[in-house]
Amino acid sequence: MTSDIPSKVEEPTEQELSESIISVSHVDKVYGQESRDPIRALEDINLNIRKNEFVSLIGPSGCGKTTLLKCVGDIIEPTTGKISIDGQPATTARHQNLIAFFFQEDVLLPWRSVMGNVQLPLEIQGKNTDDPAMREQTQEVIETVGLQGFENSRPQELSGGMRQRVALARGFVYNPTIFLMDEPFAALDELTRRKMNQELLRIHEEIRKTTLFVTHHIPEAVWLSDRVVILSPRPGKVSEIVDIELERPRNEETRHQEAFTEYEEYLTKTVMEFEE
Repeated sequence: MTSDIPSKVEEPTEQELSESIISVSHVDKVYGQESRDPIRALEDINLNIRKNEFVSLIGPSGCGKTTLLKCVGDIIEPTTGKISIDGQPATTARHQNLIAFFFQEDVLLPWRSVMGNVQLPLEIQGKNTDDPAMREQTQEVIETVGLQGFENSRPQELSGGMRQRVALARGFVYNPTIFLMDEPFAALDELTRRKMNQELLRIHEEIRKTTLFVTHHIPEAVWLSDRVVILSPRPGKVSEIVDIELERPRNEETRHQEAFTEYEEYLTKTVMEFEE
């Protein structure tokens, strides 16, 4: 059935453009442009992501997945092309705190409690975290990620999975519009990773945020995503976009469906062909 898996790379329709909250248009990224050996990481990337959609980026190592994520998040600038978030430049969206970035490492402050780490973005924004409303907001997010009872614990007292939950809560607490996630579960063992996939899936169903998610783990991409974008080897180009037509809400039973296996096999085969 793999030939029946819907995929496309054609230009978006006017309706798709109007529904997009993230729009990437003809983006190139060249590192060391003035050097003798510039590296073209991305070439002519076009991608439109709808509100509340979960989109994963996959592809061979070095294809520019993280580079694209950083361009969308305004951490680095594209060499050419345009990126807009909700109709405005990515820089404006970042300054308005519309974007939360989740890294491979949890980057928690070891001297702060769970509560203190989660409150950090609010403090950076100048919010009074002693205000009862702010504390209630923080507490709700901690409970959303399943860490109630650990508010006063330090990071060194937590497991790897629990630390990642703190990192998720820290990104959720100021209610951004866009989640940009760069392999947030890559350092976890397989069992813990699956549990974190379950949590992220549950949270996504609950709060429905637009998410762009980088991963090398293809089953993870299939299970979480509405669409999967495949990037080609460097310079990264959008090779294919696959619609994941698995019903939501999803659960562990979804992994045992024939369609899930077919998506996984198709995406694995496609990425492996790049590396032959």
